[in-house]
Amino acid sequence: MMERVLGPLPQHMALKADRRAEKYFRKGARLDWPDGATSRESMRAVWKLPRLPVIFLEYAKYAS
Repeated sequence: MMERVLGPLPQHMALKADRRAEKYFRKGARLDWPDGATSRESMRAVWKLPRLPVIFLEYAKYAS
C-alpha cells in the first residue's frame, strides 16, 4: 500500500535498512505483501488507491 500511494522506495534506503527489516522486502527495494494479505481482493483494493499527487490535487481543489 505504501508503494502504491508514495511510489517505490529509493533502493539506497532499502539497502540501508536494518537486517531485521529484510523480511519486509523482496527483490531488493520492493516491499513485500504482509502475511495473509495476498488475496485477489486485497490486491485489487490496494491497486485502486490513488497516488499521492492525485490525493494532493483533489485536496487542493476542495480546499480553495
